[in-house]
Amino acid sequence: MYVDDYGGRRLDLVVPPGPVDSWPGGSQRDSGRPGWVAVVVEVWAADIGMTDLTLELDLDRNPDRTVRTTFRDLHVM
Repeated sequence: MYVDDYGGRRLDLVVPPGPVDSWPGGSQRDSGRPGWVAVVVEVWAADIGMTDLTLELDLDRNPDRTVRTTFRDLHVM
């Protein structure tokens, strides 16, 4: 819903190109929270490529090995 009308157009979000470890952005870990990582990922759209947006997420590994994702923020660079 945040990108349904971004710059007067709907953005169709896609996965950035290349392997995950080559994606632009960053991550942060906390030794007190095993299985947790905070990530910042640049947002890509199907028709324009990399946008001027970044997405912040927390990823937590559950005991059953599934991953819970918590949306933190969406920023304009």
